[in-house]
Amino acid sequence: MYWYRYKKECGWKYGNVKDSKKKIDCDLVSWNSLTQDKKDKLYKMVEIWPEILAKSNFKIEPVRVS
Repeated sequence: MYWYRYKKECGWKYGNVKDSKKKIDCDLVSWNSLTQDKKDKLYKMVEIWPEILAKSNFKIEPVRVS
């Protein structure tokens, strides 16, 4: 939801074809409206972040709330 809200606040709008110059994005829809293929691509992208961060000497740790 953060990405969607951020894009909208920056003036992006939904359109059938992505056009960065005109701030049009065909994926600017709710999560439930995305195709399963696009959801799967996003899941895979998130899954590789720990590996990418580890190669950069970073790591993901849980937040401890007291």
